[in-house]
Amino acid sequence: MNQIIQTNTTQLEWTASDVDSDLLTYDVYFGTVNPPITKVAENQSAKTFDVTLNSSTSYYWKIVVNDGKGGISIGQIWNFKTD
Repeated sequence: MNQIIQTNTTQLEWTASDVDSDLLTYDVYFGTVNPPITKVAENQSAKTFDVTLNSSTSYYWKIVVNDGKGGISIGQIWNFKTD
């Protein structure tokens, strides 16, 4: 949160768990507007996602977690800037 990144790529990482141990999938929202509205990945099982960045830009991202049985959890909005 509020980090300054000095590269043109980075990896978003998150954690999530399910009380019933259901298999989880993740939708990744990423962009330069808050809240992020662009879905850049859908139904992925990995807990990481690589993004390409522009310099001198603020980015926002969030994860929507799905348990495959109708349970959905919307994560907080994270942000960082590039140098």
